[in-house]
Amino acid sequence: TEGGASAICEAFARYVARKGGEVLTNAEVAKILVESGKVKGVELKDGSKFESDLVISTTGVKETVFKLVGRDHFPKEYVKKVEEIKHSLTAVCLRIALNEKVTDRPLFLGISPGNLDLKGLAKIAKDLGLLNITLKMFFDITKIMGIDLKELVDAFEAIYFSGALLDLIPGVLPIYAPVISNYDPSLAPEGKQLIQSSTATAPKPDGKPWEDWIKAAYGATCSVIPGVKEQTLWYDSATPEDLEKFLGKEGGSAFSTAQIVGQT
Repeated sequence: TEGGASAICEAFARYVARKGGEVLTNAEVAKILVESGKVKGVELKDGSKFESDLVISTTGVKETVFKLVGRDHFPKEYVKKVEEIKHSLTAVCLRIALNEKVTDRPLFLGISPGNLDLKGLAKIAKDLGLLNITLKMFFDITKIMGIDLKELVDAFEAIYFSGALLDLIPGVLPIYAPVISNYDPSLAPEGKQLIQSSTATAPKPDGKPWEDWIKAAYGATCSVIPGVKEQTLWYDSATPEDLEKFLGKEGGSAFSTAQIVGQT
Protein backbone atom coordinates (compact mmCIF):
# COMPACT_ATOMS: atom_id res chain seq x y z
CA THR A 1 0.00 0.00 0.00
CA GLU A 2 1.46 3.37 -1.00
CA GLY A 3 2.10 5.39 2.14
CA GLY A 4 2.55 2.39 4.42
CA ALA A 5 0.03 0.82 6.77
CA SER A 6 -1.22 4.22 7.91
CA ALA A 7 -2.65 4.76 4.41
CA ILE A 8 -5.44 2.32 5.31
CA CYS A 9 -6.45 4.37 8.36
CA GLU A 10 -6.22 7.58 6.34
CA ALA A 11 -8.52 6.09 3.69
CA PHE A 12 -11.11 5.31 6.39
CA ALA A 13 -10.80 8.85 7.73
CA ARG A 14 -11.35 10.37 4.28
CA TYR A 15 -14.45 8.22 3.79
CA VAL A 16 -15.88 9.32 7.15
CA ALA A 17 -15.25 12.96 6.23
CA ARG A 18 -16.98 12.53 2.86
CA LYS A 19 -20.04 11.20 4.68
CA GLY A 20 -20.13 14.22 6.97
CA GLY A 21 -18.42 12.61 9.95
CA GLU A 22 -15.37 13.67 11.95
CA VAL A 23 -12.42 11.59 13.14
CA LEU A 24 -10.96 12.64 16.49
CA THR A 25 -7.33 11.89 17.25
CA ASN A 26 -5.63 11.96 20.65
CA ALA A 27 -9.10 11.33 22.08
CA GLU A 28 -8.71 8.38 24.44
CA VAL A 29 -11.96 6.63 25.36
CA ALA A 30 -12.26 6.08 29.11
CA LYS A 31 -15.53 4.15 29.14
CA ILE A 32 -18.42 2.92 27.05
CA LEU A 33 -21.65 4.27 28.52
CA VAL A 34 -24.41 1.78 29.24
CA GLU A 35 -27.89 2.35 30.68
CA SER A 36 -30.53 -0.32 31.30
CA GLY A 37 -28.55 -2.84 29.30
CA LYS A 38 -28.20 -0.62 26.24
CA VAL A 39 -25.23 1.28 24.86
CA LYS A 40 -25.62 5.05 25.13
CA GLY A 41 -22.26 6.30 23.84
CA VAL A 42 -18.71 6.86 25.06
CA GLU A 43 -16.92 9.08 27.54
CA LEU A 44 -13.42 10.34 26.78
CA LYS A 45 -10.58 10.62 29.24
CA ASP A 46 -11.09 14.40 29.38
CA GLY A 47 -14.73 13.92 30.40
CA SER A 48 -16.29 14.68 27.01
CA LYS A 49 -19.27 12.49 26.12
CA PHE A 50 -20.63 11.38 22.76
CA GLU A 51 -24.09 9.83 22.51
CA SER A 52 -24.68 6.85 20.23
CA ASP A 53 -26.78 3.70 20.20
CA LEU A 54 -23.93 1.82 18.51
CA VAL A 55 -20.30 1.58 19.65
CA ILE A 56 -17.62 -0.48 17.92
CA SER A 57 -14.59 -1.34 20.05
CA THR A 58 -11.40 -2.34 18.23
CA THR A 59 -9.36 -3.07 21.33
CA GLY A 60 -9.27 -6.56 22.87
CA VAL A 61 -12.39 -8.27 24.18
CA LYS A 62 -10.98 -8.39 27.73
CA GLU A 63 -10.21 -4.69 27.68
CA THR A 64 -13.64 -3.91 26.25
CA VAL A 65 -15.56 -5.99 28.80
CA PHE A 66 -13.57 -5.26 31.95
CA LYS A 67 -12.16 -1.75 31.41
CA LEU A 68 -14.48 0.08 29.03
CA VAL A 69 -17.89 -1.41 29.78
CA GLY A 70 -17.66 -3.21 33.12
CA ARG A 71 -18.31 -6.85 33.92
CA ASP A 72 -21.59 -6.09 35.69
CA HIS A 73 -23.21 -5.36 32.34
CA PHE A 74 -22.66 -8.90 31.02
CA PRO A 75 -24.06 -12.34 31.93
CA LYS A 76 -21.88 -14.27 34.39
CA GLU A 77 -21.37 -17.09 31.90
CA TYR A 78 -19.99 -14.66 29.32
CA VAL A 79 -17.73 -12.95 31.87
CA LYS A 80 -16.28 -16.33 32.86
CA LYS A 81 -15.59 -17.15 29.22
CA VAL A 82 -13.85 -13.80 28.67
CA GLU A 83 -11.75 -14.30 31.81
CA GLU A 84 -10.44 -17.56 30.36
CA ILE A 85 -9.37 -16.02 27.05
CA LYS A 86 -5.63 -16.26 26.44
CA HIS A 87 -3.77 -13.38 24.84
CA SER A 88 -1.52 -13.90 21.84
CA LEU A 89 2.21 -13.42 22.00
CA THR A 90 3.59 -9.94 21.64
CA ALA A 91 6.69 -8.68 19.85
CA VAL A 92 9.60 -6.28 19.79
CA CYS A 93 9.28 -4.34 16.53
CA LEU A 94 12.16 -2.60 14.75
CA ARG A 95 12.38 -0.17 11.86
CA ILE A 96 15.82 -0.48 10.31
CA ALA A 97 17.08 2.13 7.85
CA LEU A 98 19.79 0.96 5.46
CA ASN A 99 22.35 3.06 3.61
CA GLU A 100 22.08 0.82 0.55
CA LYS A 101 19.59 -1.70 -0.81
CA VAL A 102 20.54 -5.19 0.30
CA THR A 103 17.67 -7.22 -1.18
CA ASP A 104 14.89 -7.22 -3.76
CA ARG A 105 12.81 -9.67 -1.72
CA PRO A 106 9.57 -8.35 -0.23
CA LEU A 107 9.69 -10.43 2.96
CA PHE A 108 11.98 -12.45 5.20
CA LEU A 109 10.64 -15.08 7.56
CA GLY A 110 13.26 -17.09 9.38
CA ILE A 111 15.01 -18.20 12.53
CA SER A 112 18.30 -16.86 13.82
CA PRO A 113 21.02 -19.52 14.17
CA GLY A 114 21.70 -20.84 17.65
CA ASN A 115 22.01 -23.92 19.80
CA LEU A 116 18.86 -23.73 21.93
CA ASP A 117 17.08 -27.04 22.50
CA LEU A 118 13.87 -25.93 20.82
CA LYS A 119 12.24 -29.35 20.83
CA GLY A 120 12.93 -29.85 24.52
CA LEU A 121 11.59 -26.45 25.51
CA ALA A 122 8.59 -26.81 23.24
CA LYS A 123 7.68 -30.16 24.81
CA ILE A 124 7.88 -28.67 28.31
CA ALA A 125 5.79 -25.70 27.20
CA LYS A 126 3.11 -28.02 25.83
CA ASP A 127 3.15 -30.19 28.96
CA LEU A 128 2.63 -27.11 31.12
CA GLY A 129 -0.12 -25.78 28.86
CA LEU A 130 1.88 -22.64 28.05
CA LEU A 131 1.56 -22.63 24.28
CA ASN A 132 -0.85 -19.86 23.36
CA ILE A 133 -0.31 -19.21 19.68
CA THR A 134 -0.35 -21.19 16.48
CA LEU A 135 1.67 -20.31 13.41
CA LYS A 136 -0.19 -22.52 10.97
CA MET A 137 -1.32 -19.37 9.20
CA PHE A 138 2.29 -19.10 8.01
CA PHE A 139 2.20 -22.55 6.41
CA ASP A 140 2.04 -21.38 2.80
CA ILE A 141 4.72 -18.74 3.37
CA THR A 142 7.11 -21.16 5.06
CA LYS A 143 6.56 -23.75 2.35
CA ILE A 144 7.33 -21.25 -0.40
CA MET A 145 10.42 -19.92 1.39
CA GLY A 146 11.75 -23.36 2.27
CA ILE A 147 11.44 -22.94 6.05
CA ASP A 148 10.56 -25.89 8.26
CA LEU A 149 7.19 -24.97 9.78
CA LYS A 150 7.76 -27.26 12.77
CA GLU A 151 11.03 -25.48 13.59
CA LEU A 152 9.32 -22.10 13.37
CA VAL A 153 6.51 -23.20 15.69
CA ASP A 154 9.04 -24.67 18.12
CA ALA A 155 10.91 -21.37 18.14
CA PHE A 156 7.79 -19.42 19.11
CA GLU A 157 6.95 -21.97 21.80
CA ALA A 158 10.46 -21.63 23.19
CA ILE A 159 10.05 -17.85 23.30
CA TYR A 160 6.94 -18.18 25.41
CA PHE A 161 8.34 -20.79 27.79
CA SER A 162 11.82 -19.37 28.37
CA GLY A 163 10.61 -15.79 28.71
CA ALA A 164 7.60 -16.48 30.90
CA LEU A 165 9.21 -18.92 33.33
CA LEU A 166 12.98 -18.69 33.06
CA ASP A 167 13.41 -14.96 32.44
CA LEU A 168 15.69 -15.74 29.51
CA ILE A 169 16.16 -14.41 26.02
CA PRO A 170 16.48 -17.56 23.88
CA GLY A 171 19.51 -18.00 21.69
CA VAL A 172 17.19 -18.71 18.77
CA LEU A 173 14.67 -16.07 17.72
CA PRO A 174 12.00 -16.15 14.98
CA ILE A 175 11.97 -13.14 12.65
CA TYR A 176 9.17 -11.71 10.50
CA ALA A 177 10.58 -8.87 8.41
CA PRO A 178 8.78 -7.20 5.49
CA VAL A 179 11.09 -5.00 3.42
CA ILE A 180 8.51 -2.24 3.35
CA SER A 181 10.33 0.10 0.98
CA ASN A 182 10.23 -2.67 -1.63
CA TYR A 183 6.44 -2.49 -1.44
CA ASP A 184 6.39 1.31 -1.41
CA PRO A 185 9.62 3.04 -2.56
CA SER A 186 8.39 6.37 -1.14
CA LEU A 187 9.11 5.05 2.36
CA ALA A 188 12.87 5.41 1.85
CA PRO A 189 15.13 7.88 -0.01
CA GLU A 190 16.36 6.77 -3.41
CA GLY A 191 19.04 4.11 -3.07
CA LYS A 192 18.20 3.45 0.59
CA GLN A 193 16.02 0.76 2.14
CA LEU A 194 13.65 0.42 5.10
CA ILE A 195 12.94 -2.88 6.84
CA GLN A 196 10.38 -3.55 9.54
CA SER A 197 11.31 -6.53 11.67
CA SER A 198 9.27 -8.19 14.42
CA THR A 199 10.56 -10.69 16.96
CA ALA A 200 8.20 -12.59 19.24
CA THR A 201 8.70 -12.11 22.96
CA ALA A 202 7.15 -13.67 26.01
CA PRO A 203 4.31 -11.77 27.68
CA LYS A 204 5.76 -9.34 30.22
CA PRO A 205 9.17 -11.00 30.77
CA ASP A 206 9.71 -9.71 34.32
CA GLY A 207 13.20 -8.59 35.23
CA LYS A 208 14.67 -8.60 31.74
CA PRO A 209 15.17 -5.05 30.38
CA TRP A 210 13.49 -4.41 27.05
CA GLU A 211 16.83 -3.02 25.82
CA ASP A 212 18.22 -6.56 25.94
CA TRP A 213 15.33 -7.86 23.82
CA ILE A 214 15.81 -4.98 21.36
CA LYS A 215 19.50 -5.83 20.92
CA ALA A 216 18.67 -9.51 20.53
CA ALA A 217 15.98 -8.72 17.95
CA TYR A 218 18.38 -6.57 15.94
CA GLY A 219 21.08 -9.25 16.09
CA ALA A 220 18.62 -11.91 14.98
CA THR A 221 17.47 -9.75 12.06
CA CYS A 222 21.07 -9.22 10.98
CA SER A 223 21.66 -12.97 11.03
CA VAL A 224 18.60 -13.67 8.87
CA ILE A 225 19.00 -10.86 6.29
CA PRO A 226 22.48 -10.58 4.72
CA GLY A 227 23.92 -7.06 4.59
CA VAL A 228 21.71 -5.46 7.25
CA LYS A 229 24.44 -5.12 9.87
CA GLU A 230 26.92 -3.57 7.43
CA GLN A 231 24.43 -1.10 5.93
CA THR A 232 22.46 0.01 9.02
CA LEU A 233 22.12 3.79 9.30
CA TRP A 234 19.85 3.66 12.34
CA TYR A 235 17.05 1.66 13.87
CA ASP A 236 14.29 2.45 16.31
CA SER A 237 12.03 0.15 18.27
CA ALA A 238 8.62 -0.44 19.82
CA THR A 239 8.43 -2.80 22.78
CA PRO A 240 5.35 -4.64 24.10
CA GLU A 241 5.10 -1.87 26.70
CA ASP A 242 4.88 0.70 23.88
CA LEU A 243 2.34 -1.43 22.01
CA GLU A 244 0.20 -1.79 25.13
CA LYS A 245 0.03 2.00 25.52
CA PHE A 246 -0.67 2.52 21.82
CA LEU A 247 -3.18 -0.30 21.30
CA GLY A 248 -4.75 -0.40 24.74
CA LYS A 249 -4.32 -4.18 24.80
CA GLU A 250 -2.91 -5.95 27.83
CA GLY A 251 0.72 -6.88 27.23
CA GLY A 252 0.63 -5.39 23.73
CA SER A 253 -0.66 -8.70 22.33
CA ALA A 254 -0.16 -8.88 18.58
CA PHE A 255 -3.50 -10.50 17.70
CA SER A 256 -5.50 -9.78 20.90
CA THR A 257 -6.79 -13.31 21.50
CA ALA A 258 -4.41 -16.20 20.91
CA GLN A 259 -4.96 -18.22 17.76
CA ILE A 260 -5.75 -21.53 19.40
CA VAL A 261 -8.56 -24.07 19.27
CA GLY A 262 -11.60 -22.71 21.05
CA GLN A 263 -10.76 -19.06 20.39
CA THR A 264 -10.50 -18.85 16.61
